[in-house]
Formats: sequence, structure tokens, C-alpha cells
Amino acid sequence: MAVMKNSGDRRAFLAAGMGAIVAVGVAPAAFATTIAPATNRTAWDAAIAEYIRADNAMNRFHDDVLNPAYDRLMAAERTKAALGTEAAKAAYKAEFDAYDPLEKRFDDLVMERFDAVNALGKVPAPDRAALKRKMDILVADERWECDDMGELFLAIHADFARLLGDA
Repeated sequence: MAVMKNSGDRRAFLAAGMGAIVAVGVAPAAFATTIAPATNRTAWDAAIAEYIRADNAMNRFHDDVLNPAYDRLMAAERTKAALGTEAAKAAYKAEFDAYDPLEKRFDDLVMERFDAVNALGKVPAPDRAALKRKMDILVADERWECDDMGELFLAIHADFARLLGDA
């Protein structure tokens, strides 16, 4: 999954413009069935626990497995370029062959985290602190870059209306 750079305009929009999103209006009926009604703390706790698990698993794998393997691959590539020997080429191929399945596993972990963020975004926040945490996670994850953001914004709109009322 490609990481997209954030835009200061989008951060400013989210920081200052959530009220504008809240004020947009009523959720279309097509989305109404996909947004859960207000829930108890248990559903939120389960969703945040899954997000934390997925986030930790992805980050640990990246730091402890993928990065060291990438460093070995790049070192083998430099050696291959410098020496050009058959042994250096074979060493590079071995590192590449070892790295490829690790990259695929990391992609799977990224998608697990992506799914956990989506699920968390759709679970109603039980209180203001949970709503803030949800927003912090969604903003840090740059969720506005995704195709399904409309559904998540509708869920957040419902949170704002329920927790903040006309504030």
C-alpha cells in the first residue's frame, strides 16, 4: 500500500472544518444501514483493542523483520554492483528471494491494520475521549485519502451529533 503524503490544507480542513462536515446534513439512506447505532463501551473496547493489536503487529514486523531484510538486500545490491561477480549476483538473488515473501507478509499486516482502522471508525464512540482518539487515529492514518471515507465521515458525524449535540 502506497503511503501518501499529507496536505497541510487537508490537516487544516480536518482541524477546523469538522463542524462543516457535521453541518452538511442528513446521511443518505444507502449509508444509514452500515453505521452502527450508539453502542455500549464493549464494542468500542473490542474495536480499539483490535486496532492496537494490528498496529503493533504491523510496526513490529516492519521494524524487526522487514527493515533488517531490506538493509541486507540493499547491501547485497551494492556488493553486486561493485563486484559484478557471479557470487555477488547469486548473493543478491538469495537476498531478493528472501525479501519478497516478507514484503508480501507486511502488505497483509498493512491491510489488517487498514481493516481495523475502518472498523474502529464505524463503531460509535461511547464518549468524547473515545471520539478524540478515533479522530486522532483517522487523521494520523490519513483516512480521507481512501475511497470509503464517506461512510466513515457519516459515522463520525453521528458521533458528533450524539456526543456534542448543538455545542
